[in-house]
Amino acid sequence: MNGQDRKQRILSALTILSRPEQVVETRIILQDGIGSGYYNNPEKLAEAVSVLDSNPQIRGIYITLNEMKPALLARRANRILMRLTKKDATTADQDIIRRRWLPIDIDPARPSGVSSSDEEHEAARAKALEIAGYLTSIGWPEPIIADSGNGAHLLYRIDLPNDVKSRDLVKGCLESLHIRFSDEQCSVDVANFNAARIWKLYGTMSRKGDNTPERPYRFSDIISLPDQIEGVLEPDLFRLASLYPDTIPDVPSSAGTGGQVDDLGAWLFGHGIGYEEKPFHDGTLYVLDRCPFSDAHQDGAYTIQPELGILTHRYLVGEEAEYFCCSLRNLCKTFCSTCIMNYLNF
Repeated sequence: MNGQDRKQRILSALTILSRPEQVVETRIILQDGIGSGYYNNPEKLAEAVSVLDSNPQIRGIYITLNEMKPALLARRANRILMRLTKKDATTADQDIIRRRWLPIDIDPARPSGVSSSDEEHEAARAKALEIAGYLTSIGWPEPIIADSGNGAHLLYRIDLPNDVKSRDLVKGCLESLHIRFSDEQCSVDVANFNAARIWKLYGTMSRKGDNTPERPYRFSDIISLPDQIEGVLEPDLFRLASLYPDTIPDVPSSAGTGGQVDDLGAWLFGHGIGYEEKPFHDGTLYVLDRCPFSDAHQDGAYTIQPELGILTHRYLVGEEAEYFCCSLRNLCKTFCSTCIMNYLNF
């Protein structure tokens, strides 16, 4: 790839991953140090890193994904400082304003410090397609699918504040995918939940270890780009993060219309089910927008949560009544598998 082609590919990636005039940090990984620069001019950034990337001493070039405080530009305004000292600051989690991407990194199993083999590389790409297919099947929009040079990436657009709850939500999503899809060949990296995470700048080379025929250096690149990048809704993120007991994040108390949210409110919120909360005898009545068990039931569904912890769900169509009784203790963990359905007269 010649220098101009490399620059155009990098510029294209920057245009996709960042907003106009958004400040991004680029991080340069050297054999003997780290370089860094801040840019709000994608053209200048693409020009600078395309030149650096031709240097075989550069191990990798990365950028920040999420939106940061514009004032950080003044640290190194549209320029790169090579070999930072301890006094030279880089982007920290508290510098991020909003989370714009959910980054999913599929890394093939291999010894540390080396590039992936062709077989390992292809296994990671196949796993990325498997994960994307699954997420599409549960209602997520199409992601950006990319080749990291050694493995594969999926990027989903999100729009979340940079706070503890968002951090735990992103972490829960990555952990759920790791539990479901990681195997002996590939793993979903669960460490990519922090807001200031740096990410491979597509169009640049990945260099780990020596460049050998069995484990070659490769260019990173975007493989597939949706015609329109759509965001993942917060309830869909919560649903994924809540698939497994150990991945369930806390839910903000504003999730429902009735103030404080308990386990039932969390489950409804996480599954995208709107509700109105009302007092009911010794418990709480949730009037639902729709039945959680049937899309055909759009009115008349309600759920009662008594204080004793046994949940009753009812949907009435004419003379038909359905009850669902579950252990509230297990509700958020395995709702469907703990349900007992009885057909009774109301």
